[in-house]
Amino acid sequence: MVKLGESEKIVSVLPVKEFKDDQFVLSVTAGGYVKKTELMAYSNIRASGIIGLKLDDDDQLVACAITNGKQEVLIATRMGKAIRFTEEDIRPMGRSARGVTGVKFSEEEDKVIGLCVVKGEDSILSVCENGYGKRTPLDEYRVQPRAGKGIYTIKVTERNGPVVGIMQVAEDDHLMVLTSSGKVKRFTVSEVGK
Repeated sequence: MVKLGESEKIVSVLPVKEFKDDQFVLSVTAGGYVKKTELMAYSNIRASGIIGLKLDDDDQLVACAITNGKQEVLIATRMGKAIRFTEEDIRPMGRSARGVTGVKFSEEEDKVIGLCVVKGEDSILSVCENGYGKRTPLDEYRVQPRAGKGIYTIKVTERNGPVVGIMQVAEDDHLMVLTSSGKVKRFTVSEVGK
């Protein structure tokens, strides 16, 4: 499928039906940087690949999404915080730019674990390493300027473990989680407490 370099791993996959001028690739890194680049900047890719963004030595790409440039986004961290802001706070940048600060961390060991492009009025599901999760209504995440510390979306405790994923969900969604031992568990969103 794709030939990777010695230390490379695939971390995000974006389905693109058509390269259009009014679309962007929004990227977020573990270090809290966000970047918005016009989708057309990626329309001519060589077989060997092209630079998608500049990363600091101790940083890595976490997630990407296709946006229209005017949407709201939510970034969540490992230590249970989340920040919601409008992507209009991010100016479009070239492929080789690092990006701008999307979230600041309250704790040194914190890092970004996920990105949601906000659609509709459903809720955000936060899932922790030890199998616990919590649904939070979207309206509890106030829109604020990027580069803040955000608000707590779930308490990270010894029982819960750190947050490993977030996603926007509807009440009637079915979800599957995969464990480190290879087991798959299935449940409905309505089974998860608010």
